[in-house]
Parts: sequence; C-alpha cells; structure tokens
Amino acid sequence: MFKNAIYEYDITTDTLTHFADGPEEGASFHSMIVDDNGEIYIGTGGWATEGRIHKYNSLGTRQNFASISEKGVEGITLDESGNIIGVQRLPGGIIQVDSLGVVTEIVDAQFINRDT
Repeated sequence: MFKNAIYEYDITTDTLTHFADGPEEGASFHSMIVDDNGEIYIGTGGWATEGRIHKYNSLGTRQNFASISEKGVEGITLDESGNIIGVQRLPGGIIQVDSLGVVTEIVDAQFINRDT
C-alpha cells in the first residue's frame, strides 16, 4: 500500500493523505530533504535502477532532477548555498548537485573506500 508513494500526515486530525506517486518501479527511497520553498528532494537507487534525485513541487509533480551514477545516493542534505550534498551508494564518493541538477563529484570514492 505505501510502496513508491509520498504521503502527508496531519497530526491534528490523525489522517494520512496521498501526496504524490513515487519514483519508477525497482527504485527505493534512500533519503529525503525539504528546502525552504517546500520542494521535496528524494534520493533513490536500487539494484535494478540507476540512482536519481527526484524533485517534487508543492502540487506533488515529480521531476527527475539529477541522475547519479551506479546505484544511487544514500544520504542527502542541503548546504548553505542550496546545493544538495550526497553520498553515493556505489562507488561511495561524495557529490554536489547544483540548482540546475548538475552533478559534481567533490570527494572521489578512492579516498573513502581504501584500506588504511
């Protein structure tokens, strides 16, 4: 019932309302943030799909905002400039996604996934 969808919960009325359909079949939610404008960003990935960051506006309309190499992004946050910072699921680097959806690797996975 709740797979691949976003719901809004109203604590005062104890009601759950469908807000928007989720991403493509086979993807799974890994992280979510909401910016100051109320737009929702969801990091996805899965063994069957390429990772993406999906953007939802206040009406629940979904946009494929950024494609992430390999298997997606595990955690995302916003920096002080409004860029999304995320940790790639595989290979494990740290990325930045700007307001246009352009992905830049800011820490190469080889510096994170090496034996010391």
